Amino acid sequence: MPGDQDYSRRKAGWLELYSSALVECEDHDSCNNDRNFDVESVKKEIKRGRKLKCTYCGKKGATVGCDLKSCSKNYHFFCAKNDHAVLQADGHKGIYKVFCQQHADPQNDLPSVKPLSGVFHSHYSEQTKPRHDAIVKAAFLKKCKEAGLLDALFEEILDKLHLIQERLMDETTAESDYEEIGTSLFDCRLFEDTLVNFQAAVENQIHESEERRRQLKEEIELLQDLKQSLCSGLQSSSTSDSSLSS
Repeated sequence: MPGDQDYSRRKAGWLELYSSALVECEDHDSCNNDRNFDVESVKKEIKRGRKLKCTYCGKKGATVGCDLKSCSKNYHFFCAKNDHAVLQADGHKGIYKVFCQQHADPQNDLPSVKPLSGVFHSHYSEQTKPRHDAIVKAAFLKKCKEAGLLDALFEEILDKLHLIQERLMDETTAESDYEEIGTSLFDCRLFEDTLVNFQAAVENQIHESEERRRQLKEEIELLQDLKQSLCSGLQSSSTSDSSLSS
């Protein structure tokens, strides 16, 4: 169940793993694809992160901290996004730092400075080389597997999908929400097979609906015929009664 301790530990582990992939190490060797990511560091961060409370929501497991050492603000990743924290990044050197809105420095010498609210937009990928991006993501998945956190990773993804579903089911969902979710889902190659299968399901539903309509039509025709027979029978009975009475 989502509320048990094992689930919470694995979920916290995934969050720590994600944030550790950003800024854990000081190695800026551009040829080292495993930089900023060390399993032992992640394990230490998992223990540390259980005690950290989020500045935004107040819950524990806040593994994204403002990079200014004197700042005590810690966040869950999406809480940092909601609190307008800022990502300062140098993709070529593998440097990714998060600052709270108060301490974000627009004059920072890192080439990319942007709010976390824009991190997942499609234009962000235009600033990275596709091959390098693929290598980094592959290394990340391998490290997830090595750390035994693949289950936690996919549970987090499923949680996100459930939240998206709840958002769509809400009667107050805005048009912009539909557009954002639609773009996120349908522009993702991962779901191409899912959409093909869904199309087959839609066609099957159409077939079943047409079959029900055909059955209903036959049932209506049968009932109308029965009604006509009853009317004819009543008329015949009425005529017979009139003849006998005369």
